[in-house]
Amino acid sequence: MNSDKAIKPLLQIVLAGLKMDSPPAKHWWNKNCEELKLLPTWATFSQRVKDRFVPANWRMDALAKFYKISQGSSQFLDFVTAIQTARNSLTSGGTGFMVNDSIQKNHLLFFCHPILSLHVRSIPNFKYGDIKLDTLIGLMASTWDSMVAENIVRPVLSSHLSNAGLAPLPFLSDSERKRLKLAGGCFRCQRTPTSPGWVAHGSHDCPGNKAKGIPPAPPQHHVSAVFYSVSNADS
Repeated sequence: MNSDKAIKPLLQIVLAGLKMDSPPAKHWWNKNCEELKLLPTWATFSQRVKDRFVPANWRMDALAKFYKISQGSSQFLDFVTAIQTARNSLTSGGTGFMVNDSIQKNHLLFFCHPILSLHVRSIPNFKYGDIKLDTLIGLMASTWDSMVAENIVRPVLSSHLSNAGLAPLPFLSDSERKRLKLAGGCFRCQRTPTSPGWVAHGSHDCPGNKAKGIPPAPPQHHVSAVFYSVSNADS
């Protein structure tokens, strides 16, 4: 509201000190406040706080955490979130520690599920050097969804997906998938156009199959389309 005026360092320091709510920080402020109020600049106070509460090796620890992340058997988007969180923690790490888009692309492609990596790398005309980070994430997400729909992989579901009613499908053998594909059926409910009560549907509105204990497809705002009808499987 008063952009032409600057807050004095003393006021900045006092206001920050009064906001230190955690017991260790509050104790530190109460013990040292008189000395801290005499510091000449906000930057000096900020450095004192970092020296006290930020581990000396936090950059190396954060970098190590970034490179330890792999998808394993988790959902692909959970893997993406973990990488982005680790990257964000390194934004203030300075030269040699900040993760750029190229590094994140490499990590996504080579630390994801090995079958997913092979599928994406084998896509015809896949120009990895030119693809943007967000485009790569979208491509890998859709490829992962197709793999899950075809039971090529069976990921461990995160809690928010489980709460959305998304249960793993029964395993389909190669012959079962081939039969459904030829019949124009659905990998999710495992029905075909000749099945009793068949209704034409896509991945987003599969009605499920009560006889097999397969629930309807969850609402699209809860999870990306994970299950594809066989008619869309090759697109």
